[in-house]
Amino acid sequence: MASIHRTKEKSLDLKGNIDLIDRTPFLPQAPMPISLLDLPTAFVRAVLYNLAMLMLQGAGGNMDEAWQAAVDLMRGHDVQTDVELHCFAQVIGFTLQSGEALGQAANPNLPITQVIRLRSGALALARAADKAQCRLDAARAARHAAVDRIANARDQAPQPARLTRPVFVDEPGTAEPAKAEPVKAEPKAEPGMVEPVKAEPVKAGPVKAEPAKAEPGTAKAQAGTAPAPAP
Repeated sequence: MASIHRTKEKSLDLKGNIDLIDRTPFLPQAPMPISLLDLPTAFVRAVLYNLAMLMLQGAGGNMDEAWQAAVDLMRGHDVQTDVELHCFAQVIGFTLQSGEALGQAANPNLPITQVIRLRSGALALARAADKAQCRLDAARAARHAAVDRIANARDQAPQPARLTRPVFVDEPGTAEPAKAEPVKAEPKAEPGMVEPVKAEPVKAGPVKAEPAKAEPGTAKAQAGTAPAPAP
C-alpha cells in the first residue's frame, strides 16, 4: 500500500502574494464496529451454518452436533463485533479446509501433480488462517482498550455539584433560625481530686467575753481532792 504524504503547493493570488494550498487527499475514517447483538440474525446464522457444514463429517452426520460445535467455537473466541465474526469465520474455515486438503493429498492413488497442488493449497489456507487470527487478536485488543478508556474516563470525570434550593425567611412556613449563644464550659474535676471550698468573708465586730460555765459535778470533785490541813 502506497504511503500518503502531506503536500503543499504554491499559488499566486490576484495581488501577487504567495499562498500555500494543502493538497493532502481526504482520508475517510474507518467505520465503527457493529455489535454482535445488532447484526441481522440471518447473517450470523449463515456464517455459523457454513462452519457447521465443514464440521458435519466430524460430527458423524449429526447437524445438531455440528451446529452446537460452531456456536461453542464462536463463544470460545469471544466474538462481540462484526469484524471479529468475520475474522473468526476465516480462522475456522481456512483451518478446516487446509486440513481437508492435506487429507486428500494423502491418497496414494492421486497423481503427483494433483498432490502437489493440494499441498500448495493447504499451505496457502494455513497462512490465510494465521493472518485472520492476527486480525482477530488485534480487533479484540482494540475493543478491550476502548472499554478500559471509557471506564477510566468515567472514573476520572468530576462529579457534578449537588444544587440545593435556598430557603428565605420571608417565605410562608419558614421561621428564622435561632442563633445559638456560646456556652462557657466549666472545668470538670478530675477523678481523685477534691473540689476547693469557697471561703466566705468574716465580718469583723466587738467580741463579748462570756463567763466560763462550770460543768456540773466538777466543783465537788475539786473539793474532794483538796489537801487536808496539817494538824
